[in-house]
Amino acid sequence: MSLAIDILSTPIYSNTYTYSSTHTYRGSSEVSFFVDEHGVLAVTIETERLHIRSVEPSEEDCNSFAALFGDKEVMAKFATGQTKTRQDIEKRIKEVWVKRWHQNNPFSGLAVFKKDTDEFIGHVVIGYGGAAGQAELAYLFRKQYWDQGFGTEAVTALVKEYAPAIIKEGYTLGGKPLEEIRATARPDNPASVKILKKIGMHKIGEEEKFGVLRYRFSLNLREIAKKKLATYRMPKRVA
Repeated sequence: MSLAIDILSTPIYSNTYTYSSTHTYRGSSEVSFFVDEHGVLAVTIETERLHIRSVEPSEEDCNSFAALFGDKEVMAKFATGQTKTRQDIEKRIKEVWVKRWHQNNPFSGLAVFKKDTDEFIGHVVIGYGGAAGQAELAYLFRKQYWDQGFGTEAVTALVKEYAPAIIKEGYTLGGKPLEEIRATARPDNPASVKILKKIGMHKIGEEEKFGVLRYRFSLNLREIAKKKLATYRMPKRVA
């Protein structure tokens, strides 16, 4: 189960917080932002069955992601369809995702774990989408956890809870608040197409990328964010 996107672009972002603080937003999922005195951001998202957190430069995360991105079946419909070496993924973790977190940048990689076993099951990310106010969604899950609703649960939390919280925190892309999330999925990857439709994304076109046809999807966040932000409790701040 995967989206056929590979995000490497550096986001353009900003936010209004420069102090050490914790903000927690509680909806159907709980989203927490912690910014330390050095401006390093850490994010956690708690759903009914999942614990989602910022990717870390640890040996554990490097091993988990190397196994995920090194699985031929998992990678078959993701980006180029080719697996990545441990060196590739360790570079991605340390030089892209962790670097973004250290720059107080929420548009970065997240690791997904099952709450009951604390087992790593996958990866989700909202990255820069190529235009001001636009982000792009991607995800990848270990094959033994396909068809159990974990992808839908994680992506729903990302789009319906995390994205509005990013807006509430004052982060921007290209000087604009986050307004739209885009994604692509191959027609022969019905699980991903189903998830994108389930979270309210609409097909806006088709494109050929990495030599294969992909559907393009979009979700306008304005109404979602407006409704969600009206229901959030005031963020809890510890400074």
